[in-house]
Amino acid sequence: MADSIRKFFRQRRTFGGNELFFIGGPCVVESEEHAMKMARAIKSITDSLRFPYMFKASYDKANRSSVKSFRGRGMSEGLRVLKTIKEEDGIADSDRHS
Repeated sequence: MADSIRKFFRQRRTFGGNELFFIGGPCVVESEEHAMKMARAIKSITDSLRFPYMFKASYDKANRSSVKSFRGRGMSEGLRVLKTIKEEDGIADSDRHS
């Protein structure tokens, strides 16, 4: 079974294979401050456990149960925040889709 688990690379980091890794973050980018706080807090925990960490948050969460629900700050602002997290904290970010 372990041989069938493939490794993949994201921003010079290796994920997968036989190593446990963590992908997580808020559902949607609410603000830069909130996203950075979440990314840094989760990274602190995963670093202490020696798990590779990949931040994940949507810039536009269109699949909400109500059309009145908050969807995010929009593509430009959301992508800017994700880029900041990646560049300032060196945290790998997941795919960038809505």
